[in-house]
Amino acid sequence: MIVDQPARDEYVSVLSRRRNDLDEEEKSKRALARMEEKHLDLILVPLGLMVMSIYHLWLFIRIVRNPKGTVIGINAFARERWVKFMMTDPLKNGVLAVQTIRNNIMASTLLATTAITLSSLIGVVVSSTKDSSTAAILIYGNTSPLVSAIKYFTILLCFLVAFLFNVQSIRYYAHTSILISVAPPKELEGSVSKLPVAVVISSVDQSGSTCV
Repeated sequence: MIVDQPARDEYVSVLSRRRNDLDEEEKSKRALARMEEKHLDLILVPLGLMVMSIYHLWLFIRIVRNPKGTVIGINAFARERWVKFMMTDPLKNGVLAVQTIRNNIMASTLLATTAITLSSLIGVVVSSTKDSSTAAILIYGNTSPLVSAIKYFTILLCFLVAFLFNVQSIRYYAHTSILISVAPPKELEGSVSKLPVAVVISSVDQSGSTCV
């Protein structure tokens, strides 16, 4: 069967238009998908902040009303009893107390080192990520340069805050290691003086609260 040249040209033209329409449709679908993913930040970010705020508000009310019903309250109560027991006989329990505090210092040091290391890695990733294709792989949602920088900075800020809190915890633990080995006055032998115990309990609580 012989097809004349005008019919062949028209057939090729129809195929070309059809291919262009399919390409345009595919581009439109991709652009729509990118647009929907881009606008997810407008929903997910406020939703995440709202859930986190509600949780911390509930936790605060729970701690105020029933502190022993939370892990934070139970740990605070356990630390208070531990300090009182250690200070009943500092000469006998001093080594155990200092070793326990040293273990906590090592744990806080490890967490602080991990946090600052992750902060450095995030800085390296930010400095090496220049094109949008790489950012699209690492970041979900809006991948524009400004929004990507904000997301990287937010993660970096979280790790830096964790590092500072763990350093503060190490400071409190070092201070506690001196206070907890202080013997009570002679007139209060066999008991525990209230002022040193209150100070040590406060220091231990601050150490445990700032360790993240």
